[in-house]
Amino acid sequence: MRREDGYMRRVGSVVAGAVSLVVGLAGPAWAGQVDSAEAQASWADSAHISFTWADRNYFHSGRLTVSDNTCDARVAYAKVWIRLGNGQEFNLGEKYNRGECKSTITFRNVGYKNAEGIQRVWLEICRQVKWGGDQCENGKYFASNPYYRP
Repeated sequence: MRREDGYMRRVGSVVAGAVSLVVGLAGPAWAGQVDSAEAQASWADSAHISFTWADRNYFHSGRLTVSDNTCDARVAYAKVWIRLGNGQEFNLGEKYNRGECKSTITFRNVGYKNAEGIQRVWLEICRQVKWGGDQCENGKYFASNPYYRP
């Protein structure tokens, strides 16, 4: 083996290592962070959401499931709640499971973007009640935005 061949192999290894390091560092930032939240009602209905935090202001690719685990003839639904950087809280609307007893409905592409920033996301699981206001319970688990800094 000639001396130049060994030198070129070492240079090639150093360049390949540097490229791997740069790609490795860029990979996780590009992919975002996957997070989730869930709500389990005392009457057994449940909701779960998983999504990707893109940055301080945006989450996307959400998958929300609403499960009617009781056979009580009441419609189960979930609300995805958001707390913005300015402290305002609101929900993205009601997502209904109008299926049969022991059914699960999936909603895809749930996401939200706001210039104020998003502090956290949580779920509320509800069921319709015939005689008045619906019965709802907040989830015990929420997703805090890892990119949010006040």
